[in-house]
Amino acid sequence: MATECHRQLCEESCVSGDEQHSRRAVSSTVARALLAAGALLLGGSVILLSTLRSGPRRTRHATLALTLASRLLLRALGIRLTHRGGPRPGASLIVANHVSWLDVLVLASAGSMLPVAKAEIAQWPVIGILARRSGALFIKRDRLGELPAQVDRIAVLLRQGHRIQVFPEATTRCGTSMVPFRRAAFQAAIDAAVVISPVAISYRDTAGDPVGTAAFVGETGLVTSVMRVLRARPLTAVASWLPVIPAIVATGTAATDRARVAAAAERTIARTLQQRVLHTRHQPSQPDSDRPQVSATLLALGRSEIRQAGSARR
Repeated sequence: MATECHRQLCEESCVSGDEQHSRRAVSSTVARALLAAGALLLGGSVILLSTLRSGPRRTRHATLALTLASRLLLRALGIRLTHRGGPRPGASLIVANHVSWLDVLVLASAGSMLPVAKAEIAQWPVIGILARRSGALFIKRDRLGELPAQVDRIAVLLRQGHRIQVFPEATTRCGTSMVPFRRAAFQAAIDAAVVISPVAISYRDTAGDPVGTAAFVGETGLVTSVMRVLRARPLTAVASWLPVIPAIVATGTAATDRARVAAAAERTIARTLQQRVLHTRHQPSQPDSDRPQVSATLLALGRSEIRQAGSARR
């Protein structure tokens, strides 16, 4: 059983693996690597072909292709999937804890959705191209001035009936504790009047115990992380789809409403994973209605809480 991490930002030392090093294990790793390369090529081809035609159904085809490609790649990597429940029909904001680059594949394997990712991923070789073609939304976290438009864009897509997938922690964790959810994306759900669908993700060994093999934290490179997964004993990715949370205007104060729904999603995921949320000394675990915050777009997708005196009431 992994030891609980108390760091606000996880490091590579947080990761515990279950790697195999025998000659037979090396052969298995090579075989998995070849299968994964083939799955990436096949899945990538499906995504590219699905987006050749323009038109209103292009996004739908791209998300379906991403679902197929995700299933192929996870199987090739030796990741077993366990979905407890699944995405509901219609538009929803899917929010989950964040452990690994595998998380996007795990969620996408359950059904069509548009992932939100950091802008740097768009520049990654191969993966960046496929992410753009599959309809991913890219957020520039260091440009706070652009966040209002990004949140509005998410709200528009939600109104059009799409599922949007977000990791509100805005960073990956080692899988033993969580950090507070950022709140901006929840404002998009409120504006679009759609439900929030919380999902608890964990990675487990053959005995069913949580392991950190899949964690993508610290200065670990993508290639290093992929090799760790390839060398590991069989992993099972467990995605628990929890009861949806209505994103409604309850108090008339935007900051309070988004804080409440964000806290509700955070609590239900943490409770399911039996993990603690690491709040800082100056960061309340519950919404503070007496201290409304700056526009949601300056929160939730950034790494720091920005507060201002004065009213954020609509």
